[in-house]
Amino acid sequence: MHETREKQQKARVSEMPIFMPQCQALANLIISEIKKGSYLPGQKLKSVRMIAMQYGVGRQVALSAIQILARDNYVYTERGAGTFVRINLKHKMSNKIGLFINRLNPAYRGTLLHEVQVLASKAGYKFYLGSNFGESFSVSDWLAKNQMDGLIITGLVDRQSVRELAATGIPYVVMGNYDIGAEHPQANADMQEIACNALYPVLKGRRFQSVAAIVGTLKLKSDRDVARGIKAAIEKAGLTFYPHLIRATHEDGYADLAYLFEEATPTPDFVYFQGEHIKALVKYLENHPDFKRPSVCINAKSGEYEYIPRELWDISVNCIASTKKLATRAMKILLKQL
Repeated sequence: MHETREKQQKARVSEMPIFMPQCQALANLIISEIKKGSYLPGQKLKSVRMIAMQYGVGRQVALSAIQILARDNYVYTERGAGTFVRINLKHKMSNKIGLFINRLNPAYRGTLLHEVQVLASKAGYKFYLGSNFGESFSVSDWLAKNQMDGLIITGLVDRQSVRELAATGIPYVVMGNYDIGAEHPQANADMQEIACNALYPVLKGRRFQSVAAIVGTLKLKSDRDVARGIKAAIEKAGLTFYPHLIRATHEDGYADLAYLFEEATPTPDFVYFQGEHIKALVKYLENHPDFKRPSVCINAKSGEYEYIPRELWDISVNCIASTKKLATRAMKILLKQL
């Protein structure tokens, strides 16, 4: 078992981000081990030579990592005796919790920023915001320059970004619905249930014959869950579900609207827009001024809601996870790691 653990540690070191100094990445891994209790307060660390062998790095890298740990008050060295974990070690070494919005504009996340800031403050931490929107650096690059006790990451998150984040050794939690693997801590929402609960009251008792919808790409788990929720709402309302009328696209949605209005059978008499694809309807009606549109339902929580003329839609629903609940869930998961 001990041999297996050492192999895992060497594997983790081999996955260290190339853009982070190896000594800093190793220090982060040892810090993670300290916080997990693998090293107890007052416990003597292995020699520099043994640490180098254990983690598969050079002695100078191991020595520099120990110096970083001493600088940041995780360990202390006694001449002739060795290096020890501080007995009075405080887990909040930087007293900072970060929120990193990956590849998306943080300007549209005001509510989220407020909620996380309030939660961090209540827990006794300072709050810091990070983002690489319009930039080429990664979350791991940002963490290499900004010491954090823990991090909440959201935005456009994939397996590669969380693998790099995990390799830093810094406690983290992913906020949102992503296909990233069960090994990564994640705070998510049941978007299938949210979508079903939002649309069912709208469809129940109405005389719609064919319901259509345009959602985002099915490559994203959240969009797949919304599509399943729409199907559940249609069937729960006793209406016929037509799979080909539920359109998923990563484009602007215009081609899908053209299909629904010009080719699909039956022609839908109700169309739900989950997000920004509602702009395609504006464009379509401009190009077809004599077209009599079906009933239109939009997501009042989408970023496009306030920019769509009122005469172009009939019903609005709230089909989005509660930012406050998600932030609270994410912070709870993160604090358990600190």
